[in-house]
Amino acid sequence: MEEMLIHATSNLPRFLRSASSNFRIIAAHYDSSSKSNSIPFHQLTDTGPNAPPTLLVLGSEGSGLRKLVKEACSFSIAVLPRPKSAHSLHGEEEQQQEGDTTDLDSLNVSVTAALLLNHLLSPPSSSFSSSS
Repeated sequence: MEEMLIHATSNLPRFLRSASSNFRIIAAHYDSSSKSNSIPFHQLTDTGPNAPPTLLVLGSEGSGLRKLVKEACSFSIAVLPRPKSAHSLHGEEEQQQEGDTTDLDSLNVSVTAALLLNHLLSPPSSSFSSSS
């Protein structure tokens, strides 16, 4: 059985800054903007059992992370929406318009946590493959 420590703090930015020497601190957010300087979460390659100790910071579903919390993190990753027109229901490739994204405004924070924890705990894959 695995165990983990849970901490509470009254000043999250200060706590994160104090932890930065022992952890990589990842700010996670849902982003459909092409202007974000965050990397898409699936491009994070330092994952799996040999990954460095990590603190994952998730914002609220409505307003996300506060500015001081984001600044206290090592870097940020984005949970990006899947394009609306990537594939039709019949498997045919469809044309994608620039800026065309899903109708989702955000993901439930528990769904986001599940996606990210699965990715962070899984060994890195050598490449994505697709069948023709």
